[in-house]
Amino acid sequence: MARKIDEAGGGLPEYALPYESDALGNLVRISALLASASFHRALASSTPIPDDPHAVSAMYVLAAWGSLRPGALAVRLHVSPPTVSRLVEKLCTAGLVKRVADPLDSRASIVALTSAGATASAELFRQGDLMMNSLLAGWTAEDRQQLTVLLERLATTMSSRTALVVR
Repeated sequence: MARKIDEAGGGLPEYALPYESDALGNLVRISALLASASFHRALASSTPIPDDPHAVSAMYVLAAWGSLRPGALAVRLHVSPPTVSRLVEKLCTAGLVKRVADPLDSRASIVALTSAGATASAELFRQGDLMMNSLLAGWTAEDRQQLTVLLERLATTMSSRTALVVR
């Protein structure tokens, strides 16, 4: 059985990460927090999403990309097919997703959000917005706008690359 490894700290590391780039070090610290099970539990606390390390990510993926075959969901979550099978079963039991026949191949199934799942996903996005507003409450409008512009620029640059090449 898998262990949850992010329970101890739950926050950002207190130590300096050994990157030459301070920007990369800070992005890694933030990414680690955003990916942690404790952060996902906090976001999902007002939803019926099960306490599973991949449940929140699965709900985001299904809300963003729509219905997917279990194999495609596994690829997007970076987990094995058996892990997705167990996760989908938990989400089905919670009434958040359903398996439907693939219209292109009746032997295959597709995982789709139910109306309760769509509501739970919307709540995750709402909680994320509330968290960001709280974090930036003391920032000026100009600082908030500058952060948004720079993050959008970085996201666009990163997503436009087919592969990040290290030389």
